[in-house]
Amino acid sequence: MYLSFPRDTPKDVQIAEAFNQATRISGFILALTSLTELVIANIIADYYSENLDKRNKMFYEISENLRLDQKRRTLMRILTETSFQNTMAHYPNLNHRLERLRDLRNRVAHSFPDTSDEFLAKRYSDRVRYVWYKNGQKDSIDLTYVDAESQIRECSRLFLDMEEIRRKIARFPSV
Repeated sequence: MYLSFPRDTPKDVQIAEAFNQATRISGFILALTSLTELVIANIIADYYSENLDKRNKMFYEISENLRLDQKRRTLMRILTETSFQNTMAHYPNLNHRLERLRDLRNRVAHSFPDTSDEFLAKRYSDRVRYVWYKNGQKDSIDLTYVDAESQIRECSRLFLDMEEIRRKIARFPSV
């Protein structure tokens, strides 16, 4: 589905395309991050619960009330300080990958496509520029479609790795 922007002028078409491409890229990244967060919440709830009923209540508390970084830190504590250390040997860069996922998610969630005259004048057909403001300063990053595809593939691999970890250490079925 594409956003319905006016397409009366060439600039309108460029703006519509910038928003559609940015939305498509962001949508994949945000959806995969959400799924990964749910798997992490499942792992944490499973670890700290004695029975299925308590586990399901814990899952909802974790998924609704902890930020991704809090979930990441709790997960890493579980995986590195418990009998699951052997599992960690198969995923040596897991913490770093989760931090990168958080950073990428935050970047696309809190930015918007550049539709400035300066950027549109370059007539790029292979990238989106995400813009955000931090401490009153404008910042941006160009994300080519090749880079975006690579980032989305890494998000997918991370989700699948987290699901594999969950299956290895699960005591209860996933919510």
